[in-house]
Amino acid sequence: MGRIFGIAGTLLALWASAELYLKGVDGAFGGVLVSGEDEAVDRRTLPRRAGDAAERAMRQNEERRQQLLGD
Repeated sequence: MGRIFGIAGTLLALWASAELYLKGVDGAFGGVLVSGEDEAVDRRTLPRRAGDAAERAMRQNEERRQQLLGD
């Protein structure tokens, strides 16, 4: 019985540490640990933020190209 609790505790600790590592303290566990001080916290996932940054960079590049070519 002790082994079952040990394995369950280990899995719970691994899950909690992965959640904190991947999402940060403010985003982990659905935002339960948010301190409430900073209300402008970005709740999007890392892939979503990276995709938005890539789209923004491509849009800026296209605008810069249009300005240089005079289209």
